Amino acid sequence: MRLGLNNFPFRSKRFLSQLLVKAMKSKLLLLGTFYLAGLCLLAQEKDDLLSLDLESLLNIAVTSASKSSETARLAPSVIHVMRDPQHSAFGYQSINDILYSLPGFGPGQDFDRATVPTRGVFDSWAGSHLLMLIDGIPINDNLYGTAYTWEITPLFLAKTLEIIRGPGSALYGSNAMNGVIQMNSPTADALAGQIHFGVESGQNQTFQLQVLAGQDFNWLDAVFGFAARETDGVSYPSLDGSGRLDADGQLQAYPLRDDQAHQYFWFKLAFQHKLKGLEFQFHHQEWDFQTGHGWLWWIPDFRENMQEQRQLASLRYRRGSQIKTEWVLRFQNHEIQWNQRYFPNGAFDDYYPAGLWEYLDTNAQDWFARVQASQSFAADQQWLLGWESVRFLYNGDHSHTSNVDLDDPLYPPFPQNQTQSLGPWLDYILDRPLQNQALFVQYVSGSLWGRLKATLGLRWDELIVDYQAIDQPGQPDKHRSFAKLSPRFALVGQLGSKGVFKLLAGRAFRTPLPTELAGAHTFSLASNIEQLQAEWVESLELAYEHRLGQAWVLRNNVFLNRFANQIAYSTAANNLSTNILSQKHWGLEGELRFQKGLQEGYFNASWVDRLDETALDGSIKEQAQLTWDSPWKLNAGYSRTSGSWRLGGQAHYQAGIRRRDQDVGTQALIFSDGIVVDLDSYRRREMGGWLRIDGQISYVLGRHVELKLRVHNLLDRDYALIKTGPYPFDYQQAGRQLFLGFHLQ
Repeated sequence: MRLGLNNFPFRSKRFLSQLLVKAMKSKLLLLGTFYLAGLCLLAQEKDDLLSLDLESLLNIAVTSASKSSETARLAPSVIHVMRDPQHSAFGYQSINDILYSLPGFGPGQDFDRATVPTRGVFDSWAGSHLLMLIDGIPINDNLYGTAYTWEITPLFLAKTLEIIRGPGSALYGSNAMNGVIQMNSPTADALAGQIHFGVESGQNQTFQLQVLAGQDFNWLDAVFGFAARETDGVSYPSLDGSGRLDADGQLQAYPLRDDQAHQYFWFKLAFQHKLKGLEFQFHHQEWDFQTGHGWLWWIPDFRENMQEQRQLASLRYRRGSQIKTEWVLRFQNHEIQWNQRYFPNGAFDDYYPAGLWEYLDTNAQDWFARVQASQSFAADQQWLLGWESVRFLYNGDHSHTSNVDLDDPLYPPFPQNQTQSLGPWLDYILDRPLQNQALFVQYVSGSLWGRLKATLGLRWDELIVDYQAIDQPGQPDKHRSFAKLSPRFALVGQLGSKGVFKLLAGRAFRTPLPTELAGAHTFSLASNIEQLQAEWVESLELAYEHRLGQAWVLRNNVFLNRFANQIAYSTAANNLSTNILSQKHWGLEGELRFQKGLQEGYFNASWVDRLDETALDGSIKEQAQLTWDSPWKLNAGYSRTSGSWRLGGQAHYQAGIRRRDQDVGTQALIFSDGIVVDLDSYRRREMGGWLRIDGQISYVLGRHVELKLRVHNLLDRDYALIKTGPYPFDYQQAGRQLFLGFHLQ
């Protein structure tokens, strides 16, 4: 029997979480908590973040750009740094909220999942092109390579947050194509024995709580965090891709399920004295969700049971002054329990009288190791050398069943619709580890002629895939390898005391993931292990930053990206991961930020245009114009603290989005049972632009209790995010929502 947080199940099973939720929803307990907090206030200085001026913020040290400490304005990347994002007056609830407020990124959705289209490239459910780090250690999902940037990763993990726009593979390898996100976790010293407790409740049965605490012992610094969240999500009657008609011959709408829940437990131990430099972290993450419009675009007629868990444990040891060394070992276990409802009762003229279910209980593991050394020389020169290895292993399923024979080309139901066992979910690589080895080197020149600094980097990766061709006669053993070289060049120069320019060039890549390569005996994914190619991007960028007085900073950059072999789900074959497009884009990004005392504000704009495109999938037609992403995005925000009050608001506007030719026009959506539907009669040929305004107001009681009122979509505007492909629906977003919460320190 497995012990731990998994034994406190979520929703129907999670007794502990439900008990906390019910208790905290009690009005009597909330009032009592406020009263008790008022009695227990201790004298303490306010957080120093409120008094930071612009100069201090610009000089916060970052490490993600070159793995050495430097200020953001002189780092060899286009980088944004934020302190205490969880406590920002703008009301951020996730990393996505922060990304969507920055130039170059924007909101997107695919199936149930929030995605991050970046500089003209649309991300799919399993096609994340961002790399996530916690204290420099990669934590992307090992099955899909996903960076979990939505609410299931709590913001309290970041005392400071660093966001790089553009390639990062020269340092970090696969997935770091469109950007790198580093969360620098809070320390026991900064928390100084405090306990932070926050709770929020609002519309759509949304409730969340967070606890963060740290203690500095003589020989050990310990930090602990726990977060839980539940919501009914955005539910509404919607069309789907099934082609089912109502009595009037129109497409039938069905109620959408979007309820979600998650838990996150984390602790960090940093040893002192003789063991100084040794650090251990443990993360337990679990979440459940609904598939919304359905895994195969049929809205399910029953509630699905979709649950996942991850455990990550890392050990890091850093030593040295002249020559600094770092040793890292990280383990990840990813568990899946999916009970998916693909088709309803009676689907396809009663071919499936009991519908189609597929149940999967499986897990996969990977080990990450890193050894690196760096040395500084005269005039701030620095060398960095390193080796990394990732070993992925899938040993089969605990259970994999269905009431339909998914290996028969006709997919018939089993006799009497009985549930029977299916083959291994990743059968191609069953008991066959995937091994990636990497070597990287970096040289930082230090000051050249007093004003310039050059950074040169090079990384070589090779992923070895040994597999069994189970779809070929005799099931022969086969071998593939994906070898990639990632160069990098950055030149940073100072122009007087106020200006900085950056010339950046590099290449990044993403190798195909296990689920993209090896899916078998399932409707949940399909793979093309023989032909799938790695993605890569080449980027050239020129950036300029200029101080305007003591409170303003202006940043501008122009970029040119060539993105090759994008992997996504093909619209021609259900859930088939394939290379669909190669594209070339260029664009402009500008940002104006303001920080003075207790006021902060920003305005930014980004524009992107397509220069070239090559279609790699038969279902895709080449387009001369930008599609599936907005060419214009604008963001603005302002916050102010006055006495005990804090007020913040932000706005996001994006221009209309073009659909691709195969999704619109005279072409029709043809369903397998012969129904033909004109898509243009159900949705617009081009999605219109939209504006959303969010806000937050808070009041501080004494020094340790803060009451918050947060509003989402203040103007209650109807807006949607695009559904890619030939489907008669888009993803409707929530209207006006109010949330009330408090934070106790």
